[in-house]
Amino acid sequence: MSYRVNFTELADHDLDDILDYIAQDNPVNAINFIDQLEERITKTLGVFPNGGNRYKSARYFSFDNYVVVYDVDESSKTVNILLITEGHRQWKAVLDSRML
Repeated sequence: MSYRVNFTELADHDLDDILDYIAQDNPVNAINFIDQLEERITKTLGVFPNGGNRYKSARYFSFDNYVVVYDVDESSKTVNILLITEGHRQWKAVLDSRML
């Protein structure tokens, strides 16, 4: 991989929320899903950090029903994951409130 992928504290919290939601129906599937999602995010954005669409100063990429919002620090070759959420949510409003 060319870029290091860093899940911020808020992104880790997002993953925990997704895990908790899925685990209500199936705890084993929830853990597997989160592991696979993290792996896909890391592999994809580690190689194609500028592949996502732009939203303000950030970028976003869709993984199935989830939107991952991130920024790229070219000087340190790091992708910082800012938000992970279900795509039907008002993710732009959530992101805007986090960037204040």
